Amino acid sequence: MRLGKISFWVMFVGFQMAFFTVHILGVEGMPRRIYTYVGGLSWGYLNKIVTVGAFLLALGILLTLINYFWSLKHGAIAGRNPWNADSLEWLTDSPPAPFGSVHLPTVISRHPLWDEHDEEDDPDGRRILDEGRLTLITTPLDAEPVAIARIAKDTIKPLLAALGLFVICGAIAFRYMAVVWIAVAYTLIVLALWLHPNAETENA
Repeated sequence: MRLGKISFWVMFVGFQMAFFTVHILGVEGMPRRIYTYVGGLSWGYLNKIVTVGAFLLALGILLTLINYFWSLKHGAIAGRNPWNADSLEWLTDSPPAPFGSVHLPTVISRHPLWDEHDEEDDPDGRRILDEGRLTLITTPLDAEPVAIARIAKDTIKPLLAALGLFVICGAIAFRYMAVVWIAVAYTLIVLALWLHPNAETENA
């Protein structure tokens, strides 16, 4: 934990030194992506700061890697919510189970893990929804349960749609407009197949 904090602060300081100073150099007129420049432009001392910051950032990354491999061998397994965060994703065990919660959790505030409410308290077993991948729909501010939604099953369609968007962007960059329109049609078809309601989702 101590080495992790040290690596964070080393990276934080190095990042700010390097990248914030680069912004100042840009304001002073230094162009991007040049490997050398003439003297007398007052860029030298700022570029030295950038260099020091880059080395600090690299040192912080190295410390993070050392901490990672050391922790794999010697570190204790983290329990629930080691950071004392307030949101529900930290309610799970570490390492997490294949499912999120046995009982669908309820909340009474915007910081559920910091209040006194037991999010998984379900003495009658009314929130054990074992008929598929289900979740509660709640009101946005008061988190009052209003319905049950069925989550889509695992599918490759989002990946296929993302590949279509990748082809669209690449084809636009190289101005292959015929490929763009083909990829647009392909992506829309995949999205329609993915998002089209079926009997399973309609019955949820």
